[in-house]
Amino acid sequence: MDRIQLDANGSYTVPEVAEFVKIALEYVGRESKSNPLRYSASDVYWILHDFLRYVNAHTEGEFVLTRLKKGTWRLDYQTEDAAAKKAKAHHTRELRETADYIENLSGRRPSWG
Repeated sequence: MDRIQLDANGSYTVPEVAEFVKIALEYVGRESKSNPLRYSASDVYWILHDFLRYVNAHTEGEFVLTRLKKGTWRLDYQTEDAAAKKAKAHHTRELRETADYIENLSGRRPSWG
């Protein structure tokens, strides 16, 4: 059996945590060879997506699954600056859409839009 030794008062770097996860996944893979459970491509995608979402909440930058074509994905890493630019662009787009909506309702465009 594989062992992961954690110090209750310790703290760990991202590469160290990644190594622990790797050990755990390799163990699960070895012990599950005779398990008949099957996962769909969608299930696998969501497992990876949720894992990366957790990682992204606790690291600088952003790890992203980028779709290349149907059924093919690539892992990408965006620096913190790239993630901030993406968030700013999203915010700007939402402001523009809201201003458009207000203009359609009232006939007047807000000064911030």
